[in-house]
Amino acid sequence: SLISETSDFYSPADIIYLTDLTADISLGEVVLDPFCGAATLLIDSVHQQSNALYVGIDDKSVQLERALLNVQ
Repeated sequence: SLISETSDFYSPADIIYLTDLTADISLGEVVLDPFCGAATLLIDSVHQQSNALYVGIDDKSVQLERALLNVQ
């Protein structure tokens, strides 16, 4: 299911992996995730190209709290 127990959407690991492969992020680029949720996609992308700037925003404070926990 694409909906978690809290009715929030999340991205399955294989979708995240394929997104990273096709994004072709280059050195110095800015990657914006306007619905970052727990920042899973952004965090995984950092492992593919660590020399880019990653920015995540979300309109739900609980998701931003999860994102902060995930990046620590």
